[in-house]
Amino acid sequence: SRIEGWLQKKTDKYTAPDMQNELLKTMALQVLRHVVQSIHSAPFFTIMVDETTDVSNKEQVVVCIRWVDTKLESHEEFIGLYQVDCTEASTLVATILVDQITFVTKKTD
Repeated sequence: SRIEGWLQKKTDKYTAPDMQNELLKTMALQVLRHVVQSIHSAPFFTIMVDETTDVSNKEQVVVCIRWVDTKLESHEEFIGLYQVDCTEASTLVATILVDQITFVTKKTD
C-alpha cells in the first residue's frame, strides 16, 4: 500500500514525536474506516460501553462495537478508551455520541 511504501523509505527516520503521533492517528483512522465499512454492510450492530475507575481514581469508559455480518457471524471491535469526568448516563451518552456515533454512522469514501 501507499503507507507501507512511504514508511519503507530508507532516508527518512520519522522519529519526531509529532510525526509518530500523526502516523499512528492515520493508521488508526484507516482501521476504524474499515470497521465502519463492515458495520454499514451489517444487518445488525450494537454499541457496548463499560466504565471503570483506575488506580489513580480517574473514571474511564471503553467503547466496543459488535455486529453480525450477512453470514450471521458475530464480530467485535474495540473502538476506544476515554477518560470522563463522571459516569452519569448523560456524560457517557455525550461521549459516545460526540466521539463515536457521528463517525460510525457517517458513510466513508
